[in-house]
Amino acid sequence: MLGAAVAEPMKIRLLRNHAGSPTVATLVDTGTYWFASGLFGIFACISASLLVAHSTRALGLLAALATIFIAGLFLIARPKPLLSPLVRVLGARCPAWLRKGEEIETMMRTFASRNQRAMRRMLWLDLACQVLLAAEVAAVFWILGIPFHAGTILALEAANRGMKMVTGWMPARIGADEGATAGAFAALGLSSASGLALALTRRMRDLLACAVGFGWLAWNTRFNNGVSCCCE
Repeated sequence: MLGAAVAEPMKIRLLRNHAGSPTVATLVDTGTYWFASGLFGIFACISASLLVAHSTRALGLLAALATIFIAGLFLIARPKPLLSPLVRVLGARCPAWLRKGEEIETMMRTFASRNQRAMRRMLWLDLACQVLLAAEVAAVFWILGIPFHAGTILALEAANRGMKMVTGWMPARIGADEGATAGAFAALGLSSASGLALALTRRMRDLLACAVGFGWLAWNTRFNNGVSCCCE
């Protein structure tokens, strides 16, 4: 819920005792998910543009969002590192954190080029996750008894991705998810209350996932400490 700023460092810390580089493994996993989300987002923007073709402003926003997705896909899929030219230009004046970032990026792109089969599997799994997210919206529509079609679901997913990009700096995006989803529903001629219900459903799903994750972390930490004490 707190985004990559908390989730990625936490995953790296949990993997610190495993073989290989946890930083590279975590960031490759995240980058693949972003790539899949961007692909799905482009199709969602196209679908949404068909529904709001009467609104020039909405079409402009969707075109801008699709352009951002395309640029992001290009940067992620680019085989050559992005930071290396900048490091060479700065030379001796290059800060240590930028050199470290260039090293990690090179390792990530090397991993991707050497493990193409694994990358394809990760991409398909992440695309399946995008489909499940859309199915979640369809399930809420069905429960609320609201007629829907694929275009509506994809349009709402486009709005959801755009909202996440704009409000990613907010802690847990409190209020932003609810307000943006209600607004997206209203823009599509649907009930704002239904949009709020969808946002709260997703919020509860996130809270449940966090509770399960923290529960597992607490149990695993206690179990590992118990094993260490017995060994001593």
